[in-house]
Amino acid sequence: MTLFLKQVTILVLLFCSIESVYSQRTLCLESMKGKHRLIRLKQGKNYSIATRKMNFIDFRIIDFTDSTLRIIHDETITLSYDTVTIAFRNINLIENYWMSNQRNLFAPYTFLGMALVGGTLSAIDLLIRGEIESLKDDAIFAGGISIICSSIIYVGKRKTKYDLQNKWKIVVK
Repeated sequence: MTLFLKQVTILVLLFCSIESVYSQRTLCLESMKGKHRLIRLKQGKNYSIATRKMNFIDFRIIDFTDSTLRIIHDETITLSYDTVTIAFRNINLIENYWMSNQRNLFAPYTFLGMALVGGTLSAIDLLIRGEIESLKDDAIFAGGISIICSSIIYVGKRKTKYDLQNKWKIVVK
């Protein structure tokens, strides 16, 4: 009898855990033109949200209800936390950065600056010495680093905008 109770208990717990995973509600953006287009807004990811009264840049979604959204902005310098509750009807625009952590763009900016300054100083030195052949190689190297770093910065700074007044609406599914 105890083996049977253990098996039933395990099955009940298994079904409860599966049900809780599949019953979690998600926050989505639904296209007003085509109902089949859904964009899932992930909790914990940074978004920029524009409302009728003010803009919230780099805020994380921490919680939502059927009609409101709770966001938080953590400032690491002052160690203070700001939590804001916004009604769905007040949100005009949501911007989603392609690269979630913008601090990772520090290295490409640094390499781009070093390539431009180092390439310029090296070009001046080579021109003074009269080494035109080496100047071509120097320009190709500095240009290659500049192109690579610029493309990384371009992709990192890209963002997708969702206009909630005309094209999209927030739904909880």
